[in-house]
Amino acid sequence: AVTVVALHPAAACATTAGADGLVAWHALDAASDAPLLTGAAAAAVHCGAWHPDGLLFGVGDGNGSLAVLDAQSGARAIEIDAHAGALGALAFSENGYHVATAGADGSVKLWDIRKSLCLHTLRLEPGNTARALAFDASGTYLAVAGADLRVFAGKTLVHCKTFADHAAAVTGVVFGADARQIVSCSLDRTLRFWS
Repeated sequence: AVTVVALHPAAACATTAGADGLVAWHALDAASDAPLLTGAAAAAVHCGAWHPDGLLFGVGDGNGSLAVLDAQSGARAIEIDAHAGALGALAFSENGYHVATAGADGSVKLWDIRKSLCLHTLRLEPGNTARALAFDASGTYLAVAGADLRVFAGKTLVHCKTFADHAAAVTGVVFGADARQIVSCSLDRTLRFWS
């Protein structure tokens, strides 16, 4: 089963990943369905995201590992044992120096991927697992979607604001221009716009 579909930052290709651990890069304008390139994660892929430079693709797997794959060769450029449970969400910062990860262990971590070093760990309350993460375009803020929607300082994970109006778990989040708006979706079947 396909678990991730992500469009390249410059729309050069699309990447898919799945429960079999296979990661594949596909040309958008090709007549063939055959992938341009393939790579592999250590286990079933639960999430994925493009690095802002478009040269790397990050995947989180069922073992809690973060693998950053070279988009030109498919090889693993970086591998981090990130969480004690499945890694369910990840997001790269605007400059690509940092990546935020969320695991089934109830934590959100901020990593310096140049050093494979965990800079900060945020522990969510029991029963709350982050389902989606998003940095704003400047990297100033990190949104964490879980039982509610929370916004943290992007480099320190200091809490800034909580939006708790959804009636069920928040499953997706994106920032608008200049972080002046946040859009979230939820299992309560609503899409909310926050200013």
